[in-house]
Amino acid sequence: MNSGTKELTAVIKKMAPFFVIAIACCTGIQAQVRLGLLGGVHSSNVLETNHIPGWDTATKKYERSHAGVQVGVILEIPIGKKGFFFQPALTYTSKGRQYARTNDSITSLLTDTIYSKQSLNLGYIEVPFNITYKIPLTANHRNSLFVSAGPYIDLFYNGKITQESLTQSRKKLSNESNPVTVGKGPDTYKTADLGLNGRVGFELGNVMLSAYVSRGLTSFYNAPYQGTFHHQLAGVSIGIWLSSTNKPVSPAKRDTDKDGIPDDYDMCPLKPGTAKWYGCPVPDTDHDGIDDEHDSCRVIPGLARYNGCPIPDSDGDGVNDEEDKCPHQTGLARYNGCPIPDRDGDGVNDEEDNCPDSVGPNR
Repeated sequence: MNSGTKELTAVIKKMAPFFVIAIACCTGIQAQVRLGLLGGVHSSNVLETNHIPGWDTATKKYERSHAGVQVGVILEIPIGKKGFFFQPALTYTSKGRQYARTNDSITSLLTDTIYSKQSLNLGYIEVPFNITYKIPLTANHRNSLFVSAGPYIDLFYNGKITQESLTQSRKKLSNESNPVTVGKGPDTYKTADLGLNGRVGFELGNVMLSAYVSRGLTSFYNAPYQGTFHHQLAGVSIGIWLSSTNKPVSPAKRDTDKDGIPDDYDMCPLKPGTAKWYGCPVPDTDHDGIDDEHDSCRVIPGLARYNGCPIPDSDGDGVNDEEDKCPHQTGLARYNGCPIPDRDGDGVNDEEDNCPDSVGPNR
């Protein structure tokens, strides 16, 4: 196993408790909140300023970036419905810088140093608080371009300084590693650091691909001389969401009569009805088979062809128009709704006329 793999394995082991805590905190969170794993590699630098004469030419030009890793967990919480999300994270992030110098023959003789290298390796528990905006690339919103930025806080976790040198006199490479000192005195490292970070990338389904940068805002090192020290990172990362943004599908509610109204809200669960009548059929007050919404005579039984009303009786003689042969003249049922006939036309109806076929006086 090479040294890089061993270092990454050690980091994962150290971060395991934090992973467990984060996942435990997320248990039971609503489905629209997502939990993911995040990992990346980056180039780390230290931006140093001081007033030491000749420092820029004697030291600064030999400083190099330092390779680092970032690994941890990330949460995503929707903010409204405009494409904004709150994405806090918890990561282990390594930072630092390198100094490497190979001297020419004259300088090697004068300083007894052919080659010297110093590596500053600092590890932080980093907590960024980012606001993310997503621009959908597909209709289902599963693929998007995203931009993310926000402040972060670094809590010192571990650190060491490794020194290598090859001397002119011994012709032997020496290697020494010592832990850094944390505190407030000279040549100590601070326990916390604040900064800003940003990400831009693509979300493809449950996979995130991004580039990220960050810069410290506070000086993380108490130098034995006057100066300021700020971390700066630039790298790439990959993330995997462990949960989906899809809302849980609620179990289908029972609807016995299949009228689209669940039994819990249906006043007539065994009879198909409408929502207006709380799941019951439209009432039929006069029980004529025509519901009240289509019945013009709701309390009088009638027929569908008369909009729920009885057959009309235009002349009011008690014989409905369908059986009345004289619907506009008052008559009797025995004459099919017509008046008593007067065959001889003498003004005396046949039932009172002793000579119904001969015209005579009204007697």
